[in-house]
Amino acid sequence: MKKTLVVLSVVMGFTILCACDNHKTNSTTSDVSSSQTELKQKEKAPHEEQRLLFNNIQLGNKDNDFQGGTSLEELEKQFGKASSNEQVPAGNVTLDVYYWNFDNVKMTIQLYQNSTIAKSFSNFSFNRDQSITQKDFAKINIGMTYTQVRDILAEPDVLSQSVSSDGEQIQAIWVSNLKSNQKASITIKFNNNSLVSKEESQLSKT
Repeated sequence: MKKTLVVLSVVMGFTILCACDNHKTNSTTSDVSSSQTELKQKEKAPHEEQRLLFNNIQLGNKDNDFQGGTSLEELEKQFGKASSNEQVPAGNVTLDVYYWNFDNVKMTIQLYQNSTIAKSFSNFSFNRDQSITQKDFAKINIGMTYTQVRDILAEPDVLSQSVSSDGEQIQAIWVSNLKSNQKASITIKFNNNSLVSKEESQLSKT
């Protein structure tokens, strides 16, 4: 099982790295599940409802053979039928992978025995004021929790979360509320709800 879910977390790492930069042209088992931070925005971005519902998707518990995650039936009640699905071999088990397409926005869910063990939401950005600068980014330190970072930067635009035999991994990307004259981004990774790496690109100093 450990080998299986290490392979899974690598797959999720590649699906998350796609964040769209709509904020200039479009009017449009950490505390991730309970995240309902208020968003400073002019009007809702397309498919924002699905992005916020995504936070409520639960992951299985590694101490319970990865059971207890949101089931396919529960997902379909919230998001409708998946656009497509496939089975993917991972080590000595088979994972069920479901894809939801909301126009260009994409959600990917991986289930093990009908229990969600990995999720990602990509190609999405909120519609909100550009206020985050390098001064805010400097407040973020190694070891901080996801909630502590979210309280500084607000809700990430793009998010992936997976659970493995080694614990829980989160990768979060911010694009829509960053102050910059160019396409800026912040990428932060967490392991077992502890920040392990952070990077920013093209963020304004003030």
